[in-house]
Amino acid sequence: MLLCELNKNGVKIPAVGLDNIYGDNEILLSKVLKEHRNEVFLCSKFGIVIEPNGEFKGISDTIGALAELVKEGKIKYICLSECYAETLRRAYKVHPIAAVLFEYSPWTLDIETNGIMEACRELGVTIVAYSPLGRGFLTGNYKSIDDFESDDNEFRRLIPRFQGENFNKNLEIVHKFNEFAEKKGVTSGQLCLAGF
Repeated sequence: MLLCELNKNGVKIPAVGLDNIYGDNEILLSKVLKEHRNEVFLCSKFGIVIEPNGEFKGISDTIGALAELVKEGKIKYICLSECYAETLRRAYKVHPIAAVLFEYSPWTLDIETNGIMEACRELGVTIVAYSPLGRGFLTGNYKSIDDFESDDNEFRRLIPRFQGENFNKNLEIVHKFNEFAEKKGVTSGQLCLAGF
């Protein structure tokens, strides 16, 4: 179904996320959303570009430039992705940060111990978790490493938890998680999300 047909069929998409690594999506989406722009909350992210001399612009410079866009009304909020707690604090000194994006799942609990969760509480910054179901492990879609290994575009093949013996050990954890969820009368996904 085409995105422009969704609204006609009653399907509402209140938020759409983009990233500059996805190509010309923003240009294409602007054409599709032209008539419905006020009905969609559009999120776009980008990576920090390396200067010709090999250096990165500092976070303060980047947030300063984004703060100008907020002032001009071109964007509403500034968020960060996969940053250190100290980077978040430095950025927040320049302009309030609305949210930070991190992987957060039973396999990836780093934000609980690396200072990010603490910094977010301290500053009142929202944490947006991605892959809360363990990049698909808790969906029940993967019973064997062969379920996705043959696809050359499958990024999970590069993640250690999906490789060799790690996959099998993690699958054992998933089975135990499933058993526990079943005893509670819920799905593994429901149990996982309720825990967060």
